[in-house]
Amino acid sequence: MTKRFGAVLVALMLLLLAVTPTAGAGPKGTERPFKGWATGEATFLLENPLGCPAEPAGGFGITTATDAWGNASHLGNMSLHGDHCPLLDGGIIEGTMVFFAANGDELHTTYEGTATLLPPNIGDPIYVTVYMTVDPAASTGRFVGAEGEIVLDAELVFEGIGDPAWPWAATWTGTLSY
Repeated sequence: MTKRFGAVLVALMLLLLAVTPTAGAGPKGTERPFKGWATGEATFLLENPLGCPAEPAGGFGITTATDAWGNASHLGNMSLHGDHCPLLDGGIIEGTMVFFAANGDELHTTYEGTATLLPPNIGDPIYVTVYMTVDPAASTGRFVGAEGEIVLDAELVFEGIGDPAWPWAATWTGTLSY
């Protein structure tokens, strides 16, 4: 009788394990805060690899590329790279940004937004706000399938039209679900 009771107990435990969610699966899909900061440089690429619109279609006919380093929740120390099309009216379209975690995981986003117009004086700030959506198909590592929305606020230092690279600093807040 003891052998049979032991076998039934083992079978019940295995059944319970099979129908109980694992601890690793619990957080998947949980919305989490996402915030961070980065500093770097925005560069204006005259070769225009994105094919951004030029006048009279409303754009400068250049691509803006940003490279920066900082720290973000869920990534730790990280770097980022972004590209977008700047418009004459301050609009920002066709933006993509990738956050690179130190371990190689990548969080991919797309974005659109606005920037203040070019200021009159060298050294004046340009303020940028973009609204990002996480790209679940392009993200890698622990961020595969991730979803979320992020608001990024940046400040550039106007260094004149003749200088193709301007200092850039940003902070962001949002949510991630992964």
